Amino acid sequence: LALAFLLSLVPHPTEGDDKLALEQYTIEAHGSHAEIIEAENTCISVMLLGCMGFMMATFYLVNWPDDDIRQISWEVISATISVFGSLLLFQGFNRVLEHYFFGGLSIWQQVGVAMLQLLLWFAMLQLVLGYESGAIGENRKVSQRRAALEIAENSSNPSERLQNFRLAERLMHEIQLDTHAAAVLMGHVNGFAAVNAWGFLQQAVPRTFWCCAAIPPLSFFGISWVYRATRYVRHKKTFADGEEDEYEVIWGEHVAETEDEVISLSVSFLAVQMLRFCISGHLPDASGLDKPWQDWHSNLQCALLLLTGVIAGGADVARLLHERSRDVNFTRVTSSDSKVSTSPVSSARTGGWFQKISAMTFAFSLLFAAEWWITSNFDLDGSLKAVVSSLLVTFVAFIFIFGIDKVADMHFEDAELDQALRLIISALGMLVGFSWERCFDAALGGLSVHVQGEGKGANDAALSRHHLGLGHIPPAVCNLLMAVGLAVLVLPAWKWYILPSLHNREIDHSKASEASAHSARKGSDVEDAEEPNGRIEAVATHVD
Repeated sequence: LALAFLLSLVPHPTEGDDKLALEQYTIEAHGSHAEIIEAENTCISVMLLGCMGFMMATFYLVNWPDDDIRQISWEVISATISVFGSLLLFQGFNRVLEHYFFGGLSIWQQVGVAMLQLLLWFAMLQLVLGYESGAIGENRKVSQRRAALEIAENSSNPSERLQNFRLAERLMHEIQLDTHAAAVLMGHVNGFAAVNAWGFLQQAVPRTFWCCAAIPPLSFFGISWVYRATRYVRHKKTFADGEEDEYEVIWGEHVAETEDEVISLSVSFLAVQMLRFCISGHLPDASGLDKPWQDWHSNLQCALLLLTGVIAGGADVARLLHERSRDVNFTRVTSSDSKVSTSPVSSARTGGWFQKISAMTFAFSLLFAAEWWITSNFDLDGSLKAVVSSLLVTFVAFIFIFGIDKVADMHFEDAELDQALRLIISALGMLVGFSWERCFDAALGGLSVHVQGEGKGANDAALSRHHLGLGHIPPAVCNLLMAVGLAVLVLPAWKWYILPSLHNREIDHSKASEASAHSARKGSDVEDAEEPNGRIEAVATHVD
């Protein structure tokens, strides 16, 4: 906040400069039909080349010699696809809502509708995860598992008992995977619903530093209060029969993990919006887009936004590295010892929130700094700008990932530092998905307008003569239909193939890490046994 306040004191463009920029943009917007066709052809070419390069780079990364890079690559792929599909669906539903309900509403009425939509998504989150975990309703796999356990317990045939116990174990694994998949998707949807709702509030308040800076902490406490309310409802449902069964435990754990993601997404995005306002003097819209006549930024402003994000994202890692460098005899904590409570009132969980918020702040700062730099230094527009931005962000994200992996390899026994680094890597994975979703969202927006066939001028009329004859369907509805089609194509493959593979890889990676840490501790114990006097002195120093 202190850094943002200092940035807000930098002189910004005046209102007269904004009017001149708007007039210049209006003049330049009337391009010829040939220029529009050339821009579309260029965009398609860059999209094809970019997608081919992205696919080939993916094959290199998932077969990289380093086990950590392979694991991280699968995590980034999974995060990219899940963010892409879920955010595409939310944007489609949100555009339909804005098209049919936001027409004559004031800004504060729009805030109310967006908040109501957020509460509905929160309620859907609780119900969907409750059903998938078996805590609510009649889940088919839960019923099959209970039947298999009942047969195994009542059977006197050892072979039949073993077969049914294995079936019950497999069904439990599938229930956990289904709940995890639903939690990931609903977490992304709820996170961006929170961004949308609180973003509208940020648009409604006066354009001053203090008003814009008040929205991120206000959203933090507001969402935390909703968590307490939903936890109370879950507690009533869970202990209605006097005990908490294993399905209700799964429900509570996955809801807590999803809530952590929602609060980190919303608060970090709003914080970056505030930083962009302080640096440029212009507040972007609720989705993070600048007005076309306000999208030019100097290289210094781009560097300031990126530097601020790096400071926010690397602060916790720098703190841990500093502590480790000062205390050479600190206690190594393994992953099995570092359990974080999922209780909403836990100080450990609150600390985890701030770690995730810092990591996502870095990711969003990187994204918008890249967009600022591309827009200001290259004559690109629309989908083409989104494609180039996605390619640049993906390239820079993997450079950071390789650097973070090197730091993690230097401190492979420190689970606390490893967790902080993995949060940054997860944030970068979500960043890649978010950037490509914006790219496809821009493409779907342009395609839906062409399909609908609306024209507002001579050039638009020339283009709209080739529409698909669906002029009676609004662009928002066309956008939603195409988003649903893409999601139906992408998300099942992610759930059936990528997520289970990633889950198995995480188990193997965790076992390998614990084995390495055990070997390192065993070697350290042998060295201490060879030098008993040194060990006694170290213990005495620790006691003092």
